Amino acid sequence: ANNVDYLFTKTLSDGNYKWAIEACDTSGNCNITENRTLLVDTTPPNIADAAINQTTGLVINDFVRVNCTASDALIGLDSVVIQADKPTLPTENYSTTLLSGNTYFVDIQLVESGNWSFTCFANDSLGNTNSSFIANVSVAESASAPSIPVLLNPVDGANLSFVPEFNWSNSTDPEGDPITYILEIDNNPDFSSPEYFNGSIAETDDPTEDTSVVLPNDDVYYWHVRASDGLLNSSFSAPREFTLDRSPPTIALIGPSNGTNLTSSNVNFTWNVTDNLNLEILCNITIDGKVNVSDISSNNGIYTSYVVNGLADGLHNWSVACRDRANTNTSITWEFTIYTIAAPSEINATISTIDNKSVVLRWNNVTKAQHYNIYFTENLSAGFPSTPNVSGITDLNYTDSVAGDLVKRFYKISAVNGPAETISSVVVGKWSVYLAQGFELVGVPFNLTTFELNNGTNNGYNPPSLPANC
Repeated sequence: ANNVDYLFTKTLSDGNYKWAIEACDTSGNCNITENRTLLVDTTPPNIADAAINQTTGLVINDFVRVNCTASDALIGLDSVVIQADKPTLPTENYSTTLLSGNTYFVDIQLVESGNWSFTCFANDSLGNTNSSFIANVSVAESASAPSIPVLLNPVDGANLSFVPEFNWSNSTDPEGDPITYILEIDNNPDFSSPEYFNGSIAETDDPTEDTSVVLPNDDVYYWHVRASDGLLNSSFSAPREFTLDRSPPTIALIGPSNGTNLTSSNVNFTWNVTDNLNLEILCNITIDGKVNVSDISSNNGIYTSYVVNGLADGLHNWSVACRDRANTNTSITWEFTIYTIAAPSEINATISTIDNKSVVLRWNNVTKAQHYNIYFTENLSAGFPSTPNVSGITDLNYTDSVAGDLVKRFYKISAVNGPAETISSVVVGKWSVYLAQGFELVGVPFNLTTFELNNGTNNGYNPPSLPANC
C-alpha cells in the first residue's frame, strides 16, 4: 500500500462538504473509502455593535463597561477580546463574558489618566479575526463638580402677579464637561415636597433659563438651582423667596355709609378687606380725591377702623385703596356730609320788666347756627328732657311767659346746624323763695354784698350757691 498526496486546486466556497477517495487497478477493479466531512470557512466573525457605557467625566480608578456584540455563522466564535490602548502603560487585551444573546462585556478599571482607546476583536476557531473600534475616552486625575449657579431672576423677595421666567448665570466645569441644571420650586423653605421640579435643563447661552414653570396656586415660594456635569452635582444655590399673588384684594366699605350726615369733624372710617393669601395688607384712605392716610395695616377678613380728625363741614367723598404683596385695588366711592356747631357760651335770664314775672332768656350768636332750641325743667335733679321744649328759634332771645306762675324753672339752650345740635352746659333759671314771717327786706341793720343779702333773722341767703347750679 502506498500513500498518495493530491493537491485539490478547485476553489470551494465556505460551507460543509463530504469527500471520499476511490482507487482502481488496471483490471478495472475499484474500491471507495468511507465519506469524510470538510468545513471551509474563510469569513471572519461578524461584529454588529460595540459600545462603552460612559465617555465623559471619567477619573482615575473609575470603571467602564465595554460591550461587543459578535457572532460567527459557521464554526462559531473562539473568543471576543477588548483591546485597551492605554496612555503610557502597555496595550492590554481583556477577556469578555457573555452578557446576553451575542453580546459580551468586560468591566475595565481606568488605572491612569490620559486618553484610552478601546477596540473589540472577535476570533473564530479557524483563526479568522475581525475588529471594530469602540471609542476614545479621556480620564482625568480627579473629578470636580461644576460651580454653583448664581441666581438672577426673580430677585429675592419679589412680589409677582404672574409666573416669572427663572434664569441664572451659567456654571463652569473644570473638566469642560457638558452641564445641565436642576431647578426646584417649593412653598416649603426646606424643599421637602417641590411644587415644581425640572432635572434636565440644558445649558444655553448665558444665562440659562426655564420658561416652562407652571404654579397652579398662589403662595409664598422658594427656589434654588444646582448644576450637574453628568457625574457630579454642584451644591444648590442659596434659596430665594418670592410671592406669587395673581388676585388683588377685595374691599367692602362699612362706614360712614353712603349719603350719611355726621355731626362730628372726627370721622371713624371702617372697611373690610379680603385677599386670597393671608399676608400683610396695607390700605390708604382717600378723602376728596387726596390720600389722607397711607399704609394702614389691615387684617384679612377683619374690619379695620381708622379715625381722621378735624374734617371741615360740608360734603365729602371717600374711598379705600388696599395692596397686598403684588396687587392694588380701590373700593367704590361713598359720600358723607359733616355738620358741626358750637353751643351758646353766654346765657343769662332776667325777669321781664313788662309783667315782672316772665323769664327773658338771652344768649350769644353762634357761627353756623341755623336756629336754637330751649330745654327746660322744673326739677333740676331729674335733669332735662331729651327733646327740646321749644325749637326753631332764630332770634337770640326768648321770653317764657309761663315761668311767672312757677316757683322754679331752669333752662338750657342749644345751637342747631342741620342734624348737628350742641347743648350748652350753662344752666340758668328762676327760683322763687317766699320770705319768712318777720323778714325785713329793708331795715336796720342789713348787709348787702355782691353775693349775699343778709338778715340776722334767717341766718342769711346766698343765691349763687342756693339753689345748686343757679
